[in-house]
Amino acid sequence: MPGPRLAPQGLAMEAALGRYFAWVTRRPKRILLACAGITAILAAAALRVRVYVDIDANLPASHPYVQADREIQADFGGRNIMAIAIRSRRGSMWSPEGLALLVRLTRDVSALPGVVAGSVFSLASPKAKDIRGTEEGFEVRPILAEPPTDAAGVEAVRAAFERNRSTLGPLVADDGRAAAVFFEFAEGVRDDEAHRRVGALLERLRGQAPGFALFVTGRPMFGYAFTQHARRAEQSFLLAAAAVMATLWLSFGSLQGMLVPIGTGLLSTVWGLGMMGLAGVHMDGWNAVTPVLILAIAAGHSVQILKRYYEEYARLAAIPDLRERSRRAVVESGRRTGLVMLVAGSVAAGGFASLAVFGIPTIRDFGVFTALGVLSAVVLEMTFVPAARTRLPPPRPGRRLGARIDRGLDAFGRALRRPAWRIGVYAATAAVLAASLLFATRIEINNSIRDYLAPDDPARVGSEVLERELGGIVPCFVLVDGGKENALLDPALLGWMAALENELRRVESVRLALSLADVVRRLHQAMHGDDPAYDRIPESRNLIAQYLLLYAMSADPEDFSRFVTADYSRGLVRATLRSDQSRDVEAAVAAIEGFARRVPPPAAVRLRIGGSGPISLAVDRTLTEGKLLNIALVLLMVYVLSSVVLGSPFAGAFVVLPLIVAVVANFGALGALGLWLNMGTATIAAMAVGIGADYAIYFAYRLREEYARLGDEGAAVGAALATSGKAVFFVAVAISVGYGTLAASTFYLNRVLARLVPLTMAVSALVALTLLPASFLEVRPRFVFARRWGAPGARAVARGAPRKGWCRPASNPAGGSARNA
Repeated sequence: MPGPRLAPQGLAMEAALGRYFAWVTRRPKRILLACAGITAILAAAALRVRVYVDIDANLPASHPYVQADREIQADFGGRNIMAIAIRSRRGSMWSPEGLALLVRLTRDVSALPGVVAGSVFSLASPKAKDIRGTEEGFEVRPILAEPPTDAAGVEAVRAAFERNRSTLGPLVADDGRAAAVFFEFAEGVRDDEAHRRVGALLERLRGQAPGFALFVTGRPMFGYAFTQHARRAEQSFLLAAAAVMATLWLSFGSLQGMLVPIGTGLLSTVWGLGMMGLAGVHMDGWNAVTPVLILAIAAGHSVQILKRYYEEYARLAAIPDLRERSRRAVVESGRRTGLVMLVAGSVAAGGFASLAVFGIPTIRDFGVFTALGVLSAVVLEMTFVPAARTRLPPPRPGRRLGARIDRGLDAFGRALRRPAWRIGVYAATAAVLAASLLFATRIEINNSIRDYLAPDDPARVGSEVLERELGGIVPCFVLVDGGKENALLDPALLGWMAALENELRRVESVRLALSLADVVRRLHQAMHGDDPAYDRIPESRNLIAQYLLLYAMSADPEDFSRFVTADYSRGLVRATLRSDQSRDVEAAVAAIEGFARRVPPPAAVRLRIGGSGPISLAVDRTLTEGKLLNIALVLLMVYVLSSVVLGSPFAGAFVVLPLIVAVVANFGALGALGLWLNMGTATIAAMAVGIGADYAIYFAYRLREEYARLGDEGAAVGAALATSGKAVFFVAVAISVGYGTLAASTFYLNRVLARLVPLTMAVSALVALTLLPASFLEVRPRFVFARRWGAPGARAVARGAPRKGWCRPASNPAGGSARNA
């Protein structure tokens, strides 16, 4: 295939960019005023961005587990479940003081504004009944209507609880030291309001009951904690901005070199947030780091332009008028880098926008609005940066930036001419890939909400107390839909539900399994004088109906509302898991699905799995499927755009090669560091590809330009490393430092990003500056080394190149072979 030529379209594009930047430099005030006006409009819109976390809104809505949970909530409630645990500091809850506190807490919780009537469940709630056999049949009484005053009264309450434990669950710990009150806030009560109301109640009780510790947990508590962390993102952003400014100062050694990139980053962040405000998108605990990322990427992009500006400014030293020299340097740097800047920005934006393929709203919003922030940076780099650079005073003459870095990169580029050095690069890359693939096998997918929070966060502490002493609070529901009224009075169906419960109880992660079947068994046993032989499902449908009717006549039929609908058409098997970690949920769900396959329920019965446990598993599975599609889409897009801008279908392959290494290394780092693949870390691979593509495209484009100028492959690689490669180094450092400031956060995701993003940036930059130049020198593709573009003698060099194939032989400045140089 004939090698590409310096197409007239490419020359026309450079000429058009030159004319455009010349136009900008003649109107800097107007450009800056226009940027200021747009910024003011978008800043006003950015003020409308609300910061809060809606955990349910970040679920994959089309997943069967999520859809089933919506149905379960409609029939049985459970969206805003909370739990308060009481633990005795010195003795047992089985005491007059302990039970009195439990009664008081139950009544106070029931009186809280917004608590769903009838949702309060504890040993002291009206729904906690003692079903006891009598000579006439059975009687039903509240277990703890009033607190006992002596040891005999306490023992009577305890005996009633033990008789009915199979229908009540672990409302009191086995060792008696803790008890729980469960309740639910109505939909529409904000998490911060629920937190405030419950917090005020507990503060009051703590002062009056010093012998007992009180803990609270539940979905509203987690939502509140996430929202508080999201609201602290402003502090993280300011720290990141200060760190990036310090990095820029050290990189350029001048106030201008710091202000132009950081100004671009700040404006890009405002523009991105403004578009979030216009779209009505809120910021939550997962996308709260979007401003930090936009700031770092935008500042990094402008470093590439500013670095080129300084080069052109030094090259134009013959122009005596420093302002004219500066203006000409702006035009020339824009002409040279404009096209690659547009392509690199588009690739980075596309990489983040591809996160929209995930079925998880927060990841979609993170990707889309980071992409818009990056595109904003590109627009500003084409307008604000050249205009600002034109208005600023010219830099001091003779300014040299990082001469030692220049010499080191140039020397490395020249050393790569030797096959031994290239073999070393390939060997190191192979070792990194092998180690990464090995460590990647250790990756765990886990979206445990609790484990995102600091160990001392009240919501997490309360959850761990519930898990350790009272069976946990993570529900796993099986919705049994009989499809018609009174379907759940069928003995066969109740027997199947009881068998499913037994299957679940054998799973290590399951702490509790209850259903209407347990209630019917208890009623049957009570009707026969509490004889253990009758602890089973009756064989008669009519007998079951009579038991339930008798119960309704002597108590409240709403006592069963957590197990069955009023018409007995749908019921729940309620399991409680010890945690919402993926391995625990997976074990329970596998047991349910496996049992349903081996022992199908009666005909016409439909099963659905829901609850917060299976929902976290739905998120995990959506992440796994979406991650692979996301990476494939990003790599395809990078390949296509790179091939177009570099003028060869093989160019895309060279750009994608280091990205694949970076992605594999990213997954290897997850496994090596023991980090989970979750909603936060799932975005980092896209970040590695999007930003790593910038590195590769900038380097390849500059290498082609340097070869056109120098005509020697080794020298061109050295020069490209000392120019574009140096800018890549600065960009990687700026992004790493910006994210490194998150290490001080108590939020798990922020701490992970503080470790993983710098590591990913380091790998992406190193691969772009080692594997890519080594591969160019080894293969010598014609899209880079076809001829010396626009340089004297270019036609002679072009005529010396082969007419066929996509590679060319090595050449030295004289055009001879350099294979043995």
